[in-house]
Amino acid sequence: MNGSDFRRWRTSYGLSQQELGDKMGVTRTTIQNWEAQVGDLSTIAANGVKIWDRRLRQEEPLRGPVTLIYADGPMMLSSQGPQRVAMMQQESHLSNAAVLCRVQLLASHPRFFNPFVLEGEQHDLWNMMELQRAIDGSDEQAPTLRNLLRRLGTGIRIDAPNFVRSGPAMPTAQEQQKRERELIALAVQLERIADGHLLDILAESAAIEAILAQTRTLGLRPNDTLVSAVAQAFHAARMPLPDGG
Repeated sequence: MNGSDFRRWRTSYGLSQQELGDKMGVTRTTIQNWEAQVGDLSTIAANGVKIWDRRLRQEEPLRGPVTLIYADGPMMLSSQGPQRVAMMQQESHLSNAAVLCRVQLLASHPRFFNPFVLEGEQHDLWNMMELQRAIDGSDEQAPTLRNLLRRLGTGIRIDAPNFVRSGPAMPTAQEQQKRERELIALAVQLERIADGHLLDILAESAAIEAILAQTRTLGLRPNDTLVSAVAQAFHAARMPLPDGG
């Protein structure tokens, strides 16, 4: 991989030089230097690409389609009790957001063991330990439903002061302040929902749709990628549980 290849790799994930540098723990100038390199990148840079390519694929909410594979029983047979040979199960999902919601729902199911996720043609995406960190919430960058709602709330907070004129007259300062307060209140509602357990969040689907609709009514368009990812997560949540659930 040379500098041009590196730049194409960075831009394929929609990252600026500063954003990628922050993730990789290097400066923006270092990223610029790597991209300007004509010959092969250093071993450090090449290894960084290998490590971060996997992670960046995991962080993309709409990356897919993906395949969830798991066993419906323990892979090791017990010497006690009736013997049952575990069968491998396979499910297709639209995206990272969808499959992570499904995994979180199945996590406590009695017939859910050793899960992993593949992308495309058997391309490894999530292993069992990585999925566990998404399930327990310790992976704050994973596109779980909770994290997606938090990001939507943050985005609304950041954009709340920005007012786009929709008519011939500019809004008054009082009108702008009122709109900003209303948008921040909507962000707070989203964040409150995101703080609940997954089943509680799923029960709030109508409330989430209403919050996003009201946000648009106030002239702020929520991030399309995050909104689509949330919708796909809810779609995955409606799938029936395996037998024995």
